[in-house]
Amino acid sequence: MANLKQVEVLKQGAKTWNNWRKESPDEKLDLSGAELNGSILIGADLRNANLRYANLISANLQHAILTGADLHYASLINANLNCASLRNADLSNAILNNTDLSKANLSVANLNKADLYKANLYEAKLMDAKLCRANLKNVQLSKSNLSRANLLGSKLQNVILTGSCIQDWNINKETNVDGLVCDYIYLREENQERRPLKRNFDSGEFVVLVQKALRTIDFIFIDGIDWLVFFQTLQEVRQQYPRSEVGLQAIEKKGAAFVIRLETAHNADQSAIESLTTELYDTKLELREAQGKITVLREMSDVLEQLAGAAMNTPTNQTNNYGNVYGVQHSGSGNIQAFTQNIGNNLNEISKLINTLREAVQTFPDEQKEIALGELEDIESELQNPENIKPERINRRLKGLLAAGAATATFAGTAVTGAADFTKKANEFTGNVLELSKKIGIELVEPKQKN
Repeated sequence: MANLKQVEVLKQGAKTWNNWRKESPDEKLDLSGAELNGSILIGADLRNANLRYANLISANLQHAILTGADLHYASLINANLNCASLRNADLSNAILNNTDLSKANLSVANLNKADLYKANLYEAKLMDAKLCRANLKNVQLSKSNLSRANLLGSKLQNVILTGSCIQDWNINKETNVDGLVCDYIYLREENQERRPLKRNFDSGEFVVLVQKALRTIDFIFIDGIDWLVFFQTLQEVRQQYPRSEVGLQAIEKKGAAFVIRLETAHNADQSAIESLTTELYDTKLELREAQGKITVLREMSDVLEQLAGAAMNTPTNQTNNYGNVYGVQHSGSGNIQAFTQNIGNNLNEISKLINTLREAVQTFPDEQKEIALGELEDIESELQNPENIKPERINRRLKGLLAAGAATATFAGTAVTGAADFTKKANEFTGNVLELSKKIGIELVEPKQKN
């Protein structure tokens, strides 16, 4: 039960309350169940206060300090908590309908099962926050920071997420994202790694990506990866789980580590697949180590080069006419004037090929799609500035396009259905890259084999 003396002091306003707190710094605050609806408490120091079951409907708590406060089951309907500090606060089961939490600090806060229907969390800090089974329907979450936030089983219907950071957030199959609105997001804090890179998501595109991500399993390789061992492991896993539609979705480089992402059917036993994949990979790796055949790759370029070789040897119903193409070099003597003149003579055909390639990558896996689109945009930018054109930069962009196409063809080889058609498209893409290189004046050559 609330301390009635403390309640009376608080009702006199934030200034009186804060002065009292300075005079009584060690007094434990018990405001549980207090009737504080409509109170003006701007800037009130309520850190570590017990406000369980408190009635704070329509209260003004702008800039209030509620760090570590216990607001379990508190009612904060229509309350104003703009710029409030709620770090490490317990708001589990709290009612926060239409509450203004814009720019509030809710990092490490417990919001499990909280009802945040139509709350405003614009630019809110929610790093490491717990939001399991929380109701976030129709919430404004634009430009919020959800890094490492736990949203397992939460309701995110019709949430506006544009410009938010979702680095390492935790969602699962029970997280409902129907109707979620998002133009773009960031994969790293401080507005780093925007996705999409230079455009906005189409309507509903982000929801599709999230739902697809919920069918994935991530494997992190800290000390490099033996790709051949992993590829063999993946084939065996697919054989043991033929109905789980296990396939390779993406490869990422995060610092010194590789992240390999597998995609599965919605109803797949992901825990069993993860355990089997880890066990098989470790066993096969130990065997290759004993045989002295281990080839650990630590650079993304090495992985992509091995992927290119695997892609060209992927069995399909289509014949790959392009050979083992991966390396590129500038043809000729390096005469930039002749090089730019060649581009000018073929500009219309180059533009058509770039547009064809841009359309083709729309069918690529998400990671390869973003890479390819970025490379195409950079090539266009180079060609539009002939006075500053550098063949070696275009060279690198063509390498990136070939790597994306090769990786896409390899992913198709691990897919359960539609592999032949998918690989055909990837090979057509490679052919168009080759044609583009000819029109630009870049010669494609076979890569040198490593000893």
